[in-house]
Amino acid sequence: LEPRRRRLAPKLYAALLSTGENPLLVGCTVEHNKCPARAPSGRGLVSLLISPRRVPELFDEPDDVVVGEVLREGAKIIDGLPEAVVGAEVVRWRHALPEVRPEALRRWSAFVRRDPGPIEYAGDWLLLMPSSEAAAASADYVVGRVESLLGR
Repeated sequence: LEPRRRRLAPKLYAALLSTGENPLLVGCTVEHNKCPARAPSGRGLVSLLISPRRVPELFDEPDDVVVGEVLREGAKIIDGLPEAVVGAEVVRWRHALPEVRPEALRRWSAFVRRDPGPIEYAGDWLLLMPSSEAAAASADYVVGRVESLLGR
């Protein structure tokens, strides 16, 4: 399972959709193309992202209604999606806008330059970018700090 692509184009692990391309979805991730170990062999793991413009009308709907709508639209970008689904999870965050408050931003530079300690912090917030890529990159930063603390 993956978004439609040209025959020789590389496999996608993420796709963003323009505003006019899909009335419900803004994108998708295809986790089994990014990291095959995230799904059992022969299976896939796909996340379909609902447009913020449409969230209010679906937020309080039952899961089966949301899944039905998302699969209907998802089938327009991923062939065979509805037939392949063996499970679905609807994730809702009513208040989930990432935000760095001015005080945190002022303190950030000193925080990332402080001496290494017995407790270190990692995660997308460390680099002020809410994404899995930033979370992974923060690990590189933290490993270097821990190694220096251990004298390596």
